[in-house]
Amino acid sequence: MTAIFQGIGDFCTWAFQIMPPLGNALNLIFVVVIALLLAYWLYQLEIARKKHRRDPAYRE
Repeated sequence: MTAIFQGIGDFCTWAFQIMPPLGNALNLIFVVVIALLLAYWLYQLEIARKKHRRDPAYRE
């Protein structure tokens, strides 16, 4: 059981060692990815809203 937690700890240690050299670029990558996902989600909501306006009984 402790091997699982040690593996998770080793992975986190490795991941956090990579982050400082990336600097602010990593933050920008996260911001861009989140913004793109938000835009896609809003686009899908707009499509569903238009379908619902045409057919009030529409359920997806």
